[in-house]
Amino acid sequence: MSKISHAIVFTSILKISYKNKEHLSSYLTKPSIIIANHGSSLDIPLLDALLQNSPRLWISNSKFKKIPFFTLLLTRMNICLDPTKPKESLRSLEQAKNQARAYNQHILLFPEGTRHDDGQIHPFKQGFAHLAEELDRQI
Repeated sequence: MSKISHAIVFTSILKISYKNKEHLSSYLTKPSIIIANHGSSLDIPLLDALLQNSPRLWISNSKFKKIPFFTLLLTRMNICLDPTKPKESLRSLEQAKNQARAYNQHILLFPEGTRHDDGQIHPFKQGFAHLAEELDRQI
């Protein structure tokens, strides 16, 4: 996905800048839980491009598996959760935890559970905190 993300960011007509990027290297030395506010369609490729070659695992909403192009991407780099099915979501979080531990990966997710374009931070779902505690990872 990183090459696709770089292509999206590079071909974007928007001026893109990162604030406090100099702090990122200290977080990439140890696998982390990386969370972000999801306010744009560019959030995923921007984060992906920013992380460069760091091993990572995205946690996504399973509803995106219904979109043909995303199905291929999601099955290759993501763990999908269905927020309407709490027990299945817990199993998916357990799978994410095991995979991230086995492959020493960062876990990336948007803890609000969906994209919001109002610029506000909405209530977070609890999964990222559970993963951070279980994996003993910084957020």
